[in-house]
Amino acid sequence: MEHEHKKKERKRPHTHRQISNVRTLDEAMKWRQTLVRDIQDRHSKVFDPLLGDDQLQQYNDQLNEWVKELKMWDWNITNKLHGRINHNDRLKTQLKNGKLILGKLYFGRAIELPEIKNHLDKQARKTFEIERLIDVKRVNLNNKKYTTTEEILIPKLTKFEEHWTPILQDINHIQHEDNKDLLQITPISLKEMETWLVERRKQKLLEQLDL
Repeated sequence: MEHEHKKKERKRPHTHRQISNVRTLDEAMKWRQTLVRDIQDRHSKVFDPLLGDDQLQQYNDQLNEWVKELKMWDWNITNKLHGRINHNDRLKTQLKNGKLILGKLYFGRAIELPEIKNHLDKQARKTFEIERLIDVKRVNLNNKKYTTTEEILIPKLTKFEEHWTPILQDINHIQHEDNKDLLQITPISLKEMETWLVERRKQKLLEQLDL
């Protein structure tokens, strides 16, 4: 019986060292093209509604590994072999649609994995709570009530008033023409001076709260 000896197909270089050892541009471009085909094929499969969670996780993990490998090929081709890459528009769109969650890209139905759905639900609740607290802070400010943040600022604002009150009182009694431009607004009565301080304090508080 005659046996046909087939040459064993060479496995694609995939580690940083293996990719760096590819010395010719043609070979590097060939391996990159096979990788692109693998990524596109695997990407289409993560949308399969019949995939179980384990296989879905496996395929998504493989896509993440291949995306990192693709970046290594691109760097090697452009920086070491001085080649030019014609980026595949379909591939760019597929990778762009991946969602970065907890440091990993999730494609297609992989975003429906239980641990990912749980994480996204927690993030949504956290975002809702933050927005609610911001709304409460604004309402409290409008009603002249103070939240914890404002309570921290009050001593600083009080110190601000204590510093400027005697200065304004002195300026109020200055009669010389040369001193008219010391402040743009110079209170001419105690009542006006108090009003000025209240407005200045309100403005300072709004600036501190970024409102």
